[in-house]
Amino acid sequence: MALFVLSAADLFVIVIPVEGLTLATVLARPQHWLRPALVMALGSTLGCIALAELTYWNAPWVLARLGALQDSSSWTWIQSHISTLGAGVVILGAYTPIPLQVLTVAPVLAGLKPETLYPALAIGRLGRALLLCWAASHARSSFSRVLSQFKKARRELKELDRQD
Repeated sequence: MALFVLSAADLFVIVIPVEGLTLATVLARPQHWLRPALVMALGSTLGCIALAELTYWNAPWVLARLGALQDSSSWTWIQSHISTLGAGVVILGAYTPIPLQVLTVAPVLAGLKPETLYPALAIGRLGRALLLCWAASHARSSFSRVLSQFKKARRELKELDRQD
């Protein structure tokens, strides 16, 4: 439950390390990686939807705060890509280091409709969470194998030192 709430609040409080907490949870119990992934994805998706709704309701106010940025070539580029690629930008953006707030607010301000944005946010967040948690669940066994190889090499080196 705490992971769900933190994942949703992460959109509004930028300093919550939700992915780190989720990965720590998975590393503690790697065989149960699916549940933390689903909880993080659901909480994050609901947080994204809440932020998007707030942006839809207050779009003129948000645009006014952007000032000269909304007339810049960067903003024009963003708007053209969102209008061309639509939900694909949001889904692919979930796998990049783009801040989630930007990935949620920019499509709203660029005119992406809620019925297109919300499923794209859900797909992107779920895909990222599943990928991260699956990788973390398999990382522990890989790390253990590498560590055991280093220990074996260390023992062999000690035996060689003793023979000299």
